[in-house]
Amino acid sequence: MVFGVVAVVFGLLGALGGLMNLVMSFFMTSFMDISTMSGSPPPEVDEMMKEMQQGLEAWVLPMAVLHGLLAVLAVVLLIGGILLMNRRVRARPLLIVWSYAKIVVGVGAALVGYRMNQGQMSAVMGNLPTAGGAPGGGPPIPQIESLMSIFSGVAFFFGVLFTCALPVLFLVWLNREAIRADIDTWEKPAGSGPI
Repeated sequence: MVFGVVAVVFGLLGALGGLMNLVMSFFMTSFMDISTMSGSPPPEVDEMMKEMQQGLEAWVLPMAVLHGLLAVLAVVLLIGGILLMNRRVRARPLLIVWSYAKIVVGVGAALVGYRMNQGQMSAVMGNLPTAGGAPGGGPPIPQIESLMSIFSGVAFFFGVLFTCALPVLFLVWLNREAIRADIDTWEKPAGSGPI
């Protein structure tokens, strides 16, 4: 019951979040449109914003596809949770398939996000002054860039860890001998065959 409730809650939240991210992925470049800004920005800011917008445009389709897949997987998790709460044998194979698919798609989404962030960082770093360090006496640009690369790598690592946590938990739990034996005693729907 607990795992079923967890699956339903995460499935609902994931479906809503996935659909919202899917819609937002088509509008992310419009947020970078500097033509709507009041006044005219300095040339280096104008160039940086254009490069960032072009970098985002290259990732619109992959991000939309991944967010769509994540939304579909969230619906599968929701259905698996409902089946699990109703003690249906079909819950186990459905949640196992969901777990593997979620790991693959989730890691792919984290990788695309990482690559997209690297492109945005390159656009920003390429348009900052390099002589003598950052404006205002801050650390030199190479140090900032390596610090941002480390931060981006750490964020990617924790993103993968967070993405894989629930699927791995379900894989471990559903493959325990006691759980498999218990599921085998559940009522099978009429005409469902061996599953």
